[in-house]
Amino acid sequence: MMKQTYMQSMQALGTSIELRLVVSSVIEAEIWFTQLWKEVVTFENTFSRFKFESELTQFNIRAGEKVPVSKMCKDIFERAKECAEITDGMYNPFILPSLQRAGYIDSMTTCGDTTEKINLDFSERDVVVYTELEIGENWARIPAHSALDLGGIGKGYLADYLASLLATSVDNYCLSLGGDIVAKGTDEFGEKWSIDIQSSKDRSTNCAHFASEENSVGVATSGTVRVKGGKMQEHQINPVSQTPTKTPYSLCSVASRDATTADVMASTILVGGVVLAKRLLKEDIIMGVLLQDEKSEKPLVLGKGFTLI
Repeated sequence: MMKQTYMQSMQALGTSIELRLVVSSVIEAEIWFTQLWKEVVTFENTFSRFKFESELTQFNIRAGEKVPVSKMCKDIFERAKECAEITDGMYNPFILPSLQRAGYIDSMTTCGDTTEKINLDFSERDVVVYTELEIGENWARIPAHSALDLGGIGKGYLADYLASLLATSVDNYCLSLGGDIVAKGTDEFGEKWSIDIQSSKDRSTNCAHFASEENSVGVATSGTVRVKGGKMQEHQINPVSQTPTKTPYSLCSVASRDATTADVMASTILVGGVVLAKRLLKEDIIMGVLLQDEKSEKPLVLGKGFTLI
């Protein structure tokens, strides 16, 4: 039976999510979409730092205690700690207090009521080193007066998790969670997925695309600012200086073998620059990098997979 590409989209995690599946029928597609959307909602309710009742917020409230955690919570904490180690602490999940001191309090889509804002404000807490995250068999602990943020890893991790659910039954798909994408196989025409990269100078156009001979890839793009309420707002914090990231680059796109790695490294390379990008490429942690700035005529391409348009 001829397979077709089916697509659904929705707003979640403060961004636009698009899921594309190449399957045999609309019924099969609907079954998968129902399951995947359920997982997206569950993930947001569990790990959003903008929700008072989320597991992450309750964990932060109990800083200093040995707190029981879910299996997924333990796993994402372990991945965050691994990525922090790879980057020598340039990625630090303890960055939340600095983010909030810089004004990054509310989500892209909701502001919450006053009571929740008070309960979710950890701006007076300290930024500690990533090694302070203790992880046990079914528990975790962070120092008192610290707080975790999973914003730099969450969407990539979720993309990989959704892909793992499809792994044994769907061979071809492209899942896009805002700027974080995981793609496997081909589209309905047998062509490798081509992922467009938005231009930092004109967000209505693309400056490059990514395509790879690998069967499964993760691609993520991160920027130093976001648009909220029609205004530009800095939302990348240097974990070393604990101030807004100062970099000549406005957008960084990274390709890796999984979306989690791509997600973390895209934002971290904005801090560590070309030196870090070249090290990660040399160590085969990532496959390719595309760096955009406002002054250069063309983006900088390192590694493989990215082609300028």
